[in-house]
Amino acid sequence: MSDDHRAAFSWYRDKGRIVAGNHDARSDAVFTAWASDLEEGLSSLMTAADTATVTALNARAQAWHIQAGTVDTSQAARLRAGQHAHVGDVIVTRLNRRRMLVRGGRDFVKNGDTWTVTKILPDGDAIVRHTRHRGRIRLPADYLASQCELGYASTIHRAQGMTVDTTHALASARSTREGVYVQLTRGTRTNRLYVTLDDGDRLDDVLASIAARRRVQLSATESIAALQREISAPGQLSAEFADVAERATTARLTGLLEDALGPDRAATFLAADAYPALIRALNTAERAGFDLPRLLARTVPARGFTDADDPAAVLTWRLRQHLKDAAEAQRDDRPRPLAALTLTQLHTLTRLSASHRAVAREALTAADAALTHLPAPVTTRTGHTQPAWDQRRLGGLSRRELAAQLATVRTQLRHAQADGTPVSATARHHITDLTRESQLRRALTWRDLAREDFQREMAASTAAPGATSLAQVRRALKTRQAAVHQRRQWARAALARADAVSDKIHAELRFRERLPDHAPHRPHHRGEIPDWAADSHALTHPDTPAHWRTHLAERHRILARSLADRGHTLAAAPPAWARPLGPPLGPPPPTSTPQRRHVWSTTAALVELWRTRHAIIGVPGLGPRPDDPDDAAAWDDLDARVRALTGRRRPLHLPPPPCPRLRRDCRRPRPPQRAPARRTPARPPGAARPPRHRPRFLRSTGRAPRAARPGRRLRRRAPARGVDGGDHRPRRGRRRRAAHLHPAADRHQRLPAPPPPRRPRRPRPAPGRPRRRGVGPPHRRDRPVHPRPRPAPPGKDPGPHHRRTRRPPAADLTAAPTAPGRHEPTRPPATDPLSKVSVHPTSGPGRIQLAGRTVRLARPASAGTYAPPTVRQKRMVWGERDRGRTPA
Repeated sequence: MSDDHRAAFSWYRDKGRIVAGNHDARSDAVFTAWASDLEEGLSSLMTAADTATVTALNARAQAWHIQAGTVDTSQAARLRAGQHAHVGDVIVTRLNRRRMLVRGGRDFVKNGDTWTVTKILPDGDAIVRHTRHRGRIRLPADYLASQCELGYASTIHRAQGMTVDTTHALASARSTREGVYVQLTRGTRTNRLYVTLDDGDRLDDVLASIAARRRVQLSATESIAALQREISAPGQLSAEFADVAERATTARLTGLLEDALGPDRAATFLAADAYPALIRALNTAERAGFDLPRLLARTVPARGFTDADDPAAVLTWRLRQHLKDAAEAQRDDRPRPLAALTLTQLHTLTRLSASHRAVAREALTAADAALTHLPAPVTTRTGHTQPAWDQRRLGGLSRRELAAQLATVRTQLRHAQADGTPVSATARHHITDLTRESQLRRALTWRDLAREDFQREMAASTAAPGATSLAQVRRALKTRQAAVHQRRQWARAALARADAVSDKIHAELRFRERLPDHAPHRPHHRGEIPDWAADSHALTHPDTPAHWRTHLAERHRILARSLADRGHTLAAAPPAWARPLGPPLGPPPPTSTPQRRHVWSTTAALVELWRTRHAIIGVPGLGPRPDDPDDAAAWDDLDARVRALTGRRRPLHLPPPPCPRLRRDCRRPRPPQRAPARRTPARPPGAARPPRHRPRFLRSTGRAPRAARPGRRLRRRAPARGVDGGDHRPRRGRRRRAAHLHPAADRHQRLPAPPPPRRPRRPRPAPGRPRRRGVGPPHRRDRPVHPRPRPAPPGKDPGPHHRRTRRPPAADLTAAPTAPGRHEPTRPPATDPLSKVSVHPTSGPGRIQLAGRTVRLARPASAGTYAPPTVRQKRMVWGERDRGRTPA
């Protein structure tokens, strides 16, 4: 259109293609012209600026088609805004659906596509055909009811990209030049403009206002910012991630096909038109849990592809049939006795059943061979069947015996005839039987005759001693025959059992061939970015090429940052649909709670992405639960996040909120900082060292006496562990308790615990005295055994025998003092200062040697007794050690 307002529509006015009038009249004119074009066989389109006018024009056009008989009203499908579509109607789709594929995967259902309804199914679905490329697809009923309208008339935005023969555009004074330009450029033959005029308007003024009205033009900076917001939006980044993941999956599966089928054979599938559908089928099978190389090894060699127009389509059909068969097998609830066994166990059972079957087969063969050695009915050369030899009256006679009896009978018969003596009836029957048996044997085949002779010999040799009659032989043969038949039955039963087990094992193996190889892939919707927003299957698959994984990881990171930024934006200015996400119907958490605010912002960003992807308008929150199982699972996980958020519970496992300045510091929690230890100020040079402060009434174990503890009763107790030679290591809890009881003590300077005393070495036995082993308790079996000392008489020298009396330990101050002049063995070295306390013979009454000094006791000790040292004496010992001196 020209920039000159007067000359913009001059060409159309000169050709008579602009008509003005009121709204109703112009709407009737648009419809009438559209109907006349259709009657002439042209494709025509009605366009308007507002949706109400488009809806009214669509209703009139549908009624016209119904009246003309081009639309079958016997069945109807519900459309958007209360409309209904019949067979023959033209509808338009309003939402992109990339999963609804047409033309073998080369196109999908897009916004603005027009379709002709060819069939309406009983469940509400419709079979439609594209008006341009004639591709067919089945649209579900819920998609028809929410995203489809009648397509006889269209809005300006929806008409972009359409091409028809004629266009009839309805405009008004509020139209823009860009919109009218779109309306007047859709038809290839004619484009007519119908302008609606209000009261007092003129056509020239309305056309001038349309030509002068432009859309708001953004500046370069604003355009750049808008484009940056568009390309960095979570919805756009999620769609791009899905596209890149699909390409990475295609590259991975292409390499798998080349490895499994070979480069030459895989090239035939790569060049086919249905190769994208084949890739999707392989991806679906892999997600279902099938091992693709093994699946291809079963489906590809099933039948050749030489007579197939599209080998990829044939292989896709086979894969889908295998998936359908696997789904039916998983729904099969028939009992499977071997379902709990692993594949290795099944193969082991197969080998065992084969071995059992072989053993049973050998036993049956042996039984059959044994049965051949038993008498059986025979057939003569003429085809007559005769009983077995043991059932015949003279069958037990051998060939020689039969010949001998025949010769004897014939001799007797000749003598009787010569003498004229009549032959008795018994003799005649016997002669008849012998003759019949001889004739029967001559009529047998040589195999049967030889077998009978062998069986007669074996029966005679194996019969019981003394069994010479035919009846006894028959009884023995009957017993053998019963045993052989029993063996045969047992062998047949064992063979049947082995066959039954083998059949069950093979049935289980055949059934498992229908099932997936491992557990199906479950999408993970509880991470920072759920799989419904960015499917991580291609990112985490080990066979994905490295460069694709790197690219996907970077896009995943960018999407996470975009979601975080969008969540902070929503937290700053929450929309109306986000009210259910806050604390019950309230705003987002304050900035003073960064963790809760981060959780809220992340959930809000995911909910907004969900609403954008599923086109949820006018409903707060997540909207209704989808019917698709995958979308329903994602909806459930996202709804769990929202419920945990509104219920003031921590929703799932989310990462800590990103730090706006230092991200590294926010990734790891800082360790708790301790209060700085108090330090003693530096001592000026030349100054005397101050006395080291220590808590009062502390023992060598670091604990205060019970008398010094508040709230404790004074009790009698044994001497301290440092005194009686016990363990000197204090308990940790008691040391802390002692420091707590004495706040004046410096808790950062603890008293070092004295090391435990060394274990004294075992004295060697005296020369010439044998060591007795295995006597006494285990810890004393290797020690020398000394005789028990006898008490010395009063007033006499104890003697050498009594000098072997064992001395009490050096640190035991409660023992009686040693008599003067008695032999004292060498004491073990003691590390505790208090262990140096001992009684010296020259100390005198009431005095002891303490740390190299002679200390007077608080109360003189009586003869034979000794009082323990006082606290003052112990403090003197500790003072000697603190000054760096080693107590003597």
